[in-house]
Amino acid sequence: MDLHIDHDNKADLDLLRIQQAVAASGDIAYEWNLIDDRVTWSGDLGHFQGCGMAGNDTPGADFLRRLNPEDVINRRRALHSHLTSGEAFDCEYQINIQDGTPVWANERGLVECDADGRPARLVGTMRIVTARKEAEARLVYESEHDAKTGLYNRAKVSSVLEDVIGHTRVFDNHGLYITLGVDRFSVVNDAFGHETGDLVLHEIAARLDTRPAIADMIGRVSGDTFGLVVTQCSEEQIDDLLGRILDEIRSHPIDTPSGPLHVTVSVGCATFPVEDEGAHDVMTKAELAMRQAKDAGRNTFFRYEETRDKAAADRELMAIADRVQRAMSENRLLLAYQPIVRASSTEIEHYECLLRMIDEDGRISSAGAMMPAIEELGLIGPIDKLVLNLAAKELRDNPQISLALNVSGATTSDAEWLNQLVKIARDNPELPPRMLVEITETAIMEDVNVAADFVAALRELGCNVALDDFGAGYTTFRNLRALPINVVKIDGSFVQKVALERDNQLFVEALVTLAHGFELETVAECVETSHDASVLTAFGVDFLQGYYFGKPDTKRPWGAKAA
Repeated sequence: MDLHIDHDNKADLDLLRIQQAVAASGDIAYEWNLIDDRVTWSGDLGHFQGCGMAGNDTPGADFLRRLNPEDVINRRRALHSHLTSGEAFDCEYQINIQDGTPVWANERGLVECDADGRPARLVGTMRIVTARKEAEARLVYESEHDAKTGLYNRAKVSSVLEDVIGHTRVFDNHGLYITLGVDRFSVVNDAFGHETGDLVLHEIAARLDTRPAIADMIGRVSGDTFGLVVTQCSEEQIDDLLGRILDEIRSHPIDTPSGPLHVTVSVGCATFPVEDEGAHDVMTKAELAMRQAKDAGRNTFFRYEETRDKAAADRELMAIADRVQRAMSENRLLLAYQPIVRASSTEIEHYECLLRMIDEDGRISSAGAMMPAIEELGLIGPIDKLVLNLAAKELRDNPQISLALNVSGATTSDAEWLNQLVKIARDNPELPPRMLVEITETAIMEDVNVAADFVAALRELGCNVALDDFGAGYTTFRNLRALPINVVKIDGSFVQKVALERDNQLFVEALVTLAHGFELETVAECVETSHDASVLTAFGVDFLQGYYFGKPDTKRPWGAKAA
């Protein structure tokens, strides 16, 4: 197709420019004679070396033989659509080059017909797109797989489970979904480091991938939790299968750089299909059963058992979980801010962050009522991380403010939450001193030693730490001695109507005296009247919080004055 160019001829110059543009793009051009099946190639064929292309008059059949049979069929369909409906002829396929390595090519062309309307010529371009196809394949792989273990991730497990549930309905079969959680995984991370924790996850993944296979599909659905889809397991075989999973993990220790490590797991499962239930419902049921196993002492399994009352309660739990997870994925969770004022001046000292959810109808509702269900379903970890990230963003954007944020008892042993805070502190060291992290006394009572380590880590990073609901627990004196906190928040049940009830006055005054004896600052929450505020100030409370000074507001009230 190389032509003699007359530089004084506009048509020839246009052709030259087209040839130069094709060459610059890395494409090659071709003319395919459809009558006698001969192809003429032009351009730089170096990128196509080994693809069976020569410069002139080569059989088209020789080129097509280098394509996989299914690619030949797909190319023919694309060409047929171009001829019959006028759709663009644009297709991609693999070409098997001489050394056996396939390359991806993109072909675009246009059919020209003869005077009788018969297809006579196909002219077009071709380019190598192997790098793009490999990049696309990597993106697909990464979107479906867990980076640490190479197993499928939660989204892919859920998608496959949804398909399997549909299949069992059509063919009247049954299946089983299993959730497996590593027992005390946060302790492993804290005691031996995250490299050992990652090694434990890899080994568990390997042990689950057994022959004969335990499951049809295995994925890592959250930090220390795996999900298994089983399609061939009768009702009588379920207990044996779950017992086999426990034995696979606990049968012998995992070798680590720190020495042999004995690991156990807690397992829950749910059967399917159940009318009107999809993958999300089945996974939630299995996770509820797994939490039963953990509550029963770990290293055991529970099958999800449904009674009428339990079904109603669990449906409510699952509905809440679905609302929260959809709100998270759609960025409909946000913070409201309530002022906390200095008692002596009523000037705003900082704001407490309270989680709110924008419902699908646009109304904003408090997430507080849903927290018990969120904690029971094991969703509190992602919620606490979200609140931390939202608060950190506000602090970065508004250097004049300080914020208080609540964490759950589970987060005191969540290494991922603490690592996220460490990263925030490393990138913006000025933020932690403007953070007050609030931990409830009830949560601390579950494991004072773990809580003490958590609080010490927060203080080392520069955060202030408050003991929330102070006075509501039963180990107040011991907790004050064990924890390096610097603020206590007096439980609101003792603050409300403190101006009218003598018992509350005596209790609050005693708590303030105790806290100040330990050189701790005090916050009284739920202050609703000026009379209550005056009494609390007279008792020596340092800070006041409540509707009298301002309700929680999603509108950023920076600079607003207290009442």
